[in-house]
Amino acid sequence: KLKKGTYKDQNYQDSQELRYIERTIRKHKAQLNQCEELYKDKPTEKLEKDIKYYRKLVKIWQKKARDHIEAAKNRGFTLERDYRRETRKVIVKDLGVKYNN
Repeated sequence: KLKKGTYKDQNYQDSQELRYIERTIRKHKAQLNQCEELYKDKPTEKLEKDIKYYRKLVKIWQKKARDHIEAAKNRGFTLERDYRRETRKVIVKDLGVKYNN
């Protein structure tokens, strides 16, 4: 049933779940960066709490990514973590879009 270059159904689902986790990490990192930039301009207690909150979320989702990859390995599938997919700058750069940074 399997041919070269195709995925087993479970491996495909695992890779899609990993992409979902990476998108979530990317989203929370962007929110964290926004809060940090705003905090530089005008420090407030609310922004300080938000920064701590988003740092915690990023760590939680990065742990989910590690656990998901480990679980896939235990089932005999290979998933690799590509840290470039966890930042917006690289994604935008890969698309060929000019970005101010």
